Amino acid sequence: MSMVQNKGEHIIQAANLLKETYENLNILFQELDRVGEEQGYVTITPRFMRYKSDTDTHGWLITNFIKLYVKAETVPSSIEEIRDLPWYGVMVDLTNDDGENLPMLSIIRYQFDQSFWQRLPAVSDHWTFYTPFYEDDFDITHNENKWSILSGGNLKKKHSGFEKLEAVDIPLFDVKSPEDVRSKVFEGLDKLDFKNI
Repeated sequence: MSMVQNKGEHIIQAANLLKETYENLNILFQELDRVGEEQGYVTITPRFMRYKSDTDTHGWLITNFIKLYVKAETVPSSIEEIRDLPWYGVMVDLTNDDGENLPMLSIIRYQFDQSFWQRLPAVSDHWTFYTPFYEDDFDITHNENKWSILSGGNLKKKHSGFEKLEAVDIPLFDVKSPEDVRSKVFEGLDKLDFKNI
């Protein structure tokens, strides 16, 4: 078997593995919405938010996904319905720049000056909820699996009113069942209260 043929087979195997990963993530997102509703959380973003770009090759492969939630009885149809509610996020990150960490699921509580928002967050707003974790301009504290991030100066205006967040990382492979979704994700969100910021 030639080296070229081996490389071709590796590409096919990698593409098939990625497809299977995306199918499993779709099941996870459906389960998050179902269990979240049982726990009193409804999604703000029926579709997950993600970074996608035709011009940036990093945007060809989707590796980071964010779903937003609020504690409410019905899915909001306008920003006014959630204007004064805390926003929560579940972020799935399949990879990172250093390649050292396992895929992670992060549970997040965000605080925004919501006067900056005239509509519900959309799929294309991914960057607003993602960049605080990775942009040097923010005051970031990251100890083991816990994050606290504060905004300052012009960042609030630049990032749609972002003020702060608190988050906890959970290895993605530790979320295997509806009970894990309930206890590790939504009961975990209940514990995020900004007391450590």
